Amino acid sequence: MNMKKVFTQVAALAALMAFCAPAHAMRMMDVYPGELPLCETVKASCNCASRKDEAPDIFEHAEEETTICEAREASDLEIIACVVYNEAGYGCTDRHQELVAAVVVNRVCDNRFPSSVYGVVTAPYQYDVAYATYGSWAMTRAMQSDVWDHCLEIAERALRGEIDCPANVLFQAEFLQGSGVYEIGYTSYSTTYFCYG
Repeated sequence: MNMKKVFTQVAALAALMAFCAPAHAMRMMDVYPGELPLCETVKASCNCASRKDEAPDIFEHAEEETTICEAREASDLEIIACVVYNEAGYGCTDRHQELVAAVVVNRVCDNRFPSSVYGVVTAPYQYDVAYATYGSWAMTRAMQSDVWDHCLEIAERALRGEIDCPANVLFQAEFLQGSGVYEIGYTSYSTTYFCYG
């Protein structure tokens, strides 16, 4: 490819993104008008107050009134549902899917990670920016799947603190990390370790 053609394609892509961004920003308010009141404090959104007794060293910051609402293209509910779908959508048990969602929420509540769902999911070398972006391959594939409603249900339960998972389970990967294994998820194609931070 010559440089002129590459420059033209990059310019066209930039123009398309600038044109589409406002539409995506407006769409985020219309998709789930009845969803949870997630634009509250970190303490309320991840149920840190009820978990603080379980792991006081991790949730010392929970008394701060830190807002987790920031500009983003998808809601916290949709982002976590997209993570659940793309990390554990098919071939995984409900428990595996619940733990995937719980790890995201636990990270939001831990001061070693970004204090928002968007920040946790889009952090370098963690999940994928596509999981938090309308129109991306990941979000589109998830929203069009036959298990999307189930993923939304799990995400909602995670945001309400209704999933049985210790607050210091912060890692999910196909390899060991952190300070020990909490649970292992098995599928026909992989093994996932949910580890303490």
